This record gives sequence, structure tokens and C-alpha cells, in this order.
Amino acid sequence: MSRRVAPRARRELDREVAADTLNTRRARIVPIEQDGVTRDAVVVRVSVGRRPEVAAWLEAARNGQADAELSIGWLFLPETPAALLLCAVGRPVAFRFNVGFAVGWNRRYVEALAESGVLGLTAERLSPAEDGAPPPPVTFLRVPMGPLREFLRGVPPPPTL
Repeated sequence: MSRRVAPRARRELDREVAADTLNTRRARIVPIEQDGVTRDAVVVRVSVGRRPEVAAWLEAARNGQADAELSIGWLFLPETPAALLLCAVGRPVAFRFNVGFAVGWNRRYVEALAESGVLGLTAERLSPAEDGAPPPPVTFLRVPMGPLREFLRGVPPPPTL
């Protein structure tokens, strides 16, 4: 009996996580100044077309109008390997969203995030970093670095070509 429950529970968890995960379009590393220190923040463009509550929250947070009731945690998938940032907003309307990072393809972004603890989210177009264009309006979040660093220690680096 328990062998049937575990796969079913895993499928349900996978569906729930997938439903809340935002599609990422592009990422880049940008230097920002925070508390008098320059850090490399990871800025990610997320698709919010089907998530108007996330779009509204991002805009309100950028304008300093969002409630600070935000819970953030990590879910690590070592077999993939991937790191999934789980975010829950409590007010004014409760909702969840996730931002996923495939460690193999995005390792430099994940490592930068583990070092700075600063993630920027935007729903607007991110131009390539080399064109010198300033980033669009971004909502910055502080993310827990310790668990992410520990996870990365267990993920072998990709092979070099």
C-alpha cells in the first residue's frame, strides 16, 4: 500500500509545484548597492501573463505599497539538479509563486544568488547585460543563502569542454 501512496503523493506535489512555478524568460547578474555594500544581484524576468496577482504584487512591491508579509523558502531537487524558490504572499490576497533554477544550465546565476542573497524579479523585458541598458523596474527579494550554498556543495560542477 505505501508503495502506491508515495508515487501518488509525489505526482500531486509535482502538479502543485508546477502550477505555482513562473516561467523564466531571461536572467542576468547586475551590481546593486544595498546597505552601503555593492552586491551582484540576480535579476530574472518572469512571465506573469496567467498570474495577474503576481503582476499586481510585483508592481505594488516596486512602489513600496506591498505588504511585507512574504514567506520564502527553498525546495531542492538533487536528481535534476534544480533549486526552486517557494514564495507565499499573505496579504491583501494570499497566493503562492515559485521561481525555478536548473543548476546545470544556470549554475552561475545560482552561485551568484547563493553569495548575495538578492533576487530581483521583473515582468518586463530584460535586455542583454552587454548592451549597457539599465534594468527595467525590479522588485528585489532577500533569499536564504545558507541552504542554497549547502545544496550547491553537493552538486558537482558541469564538465568543462
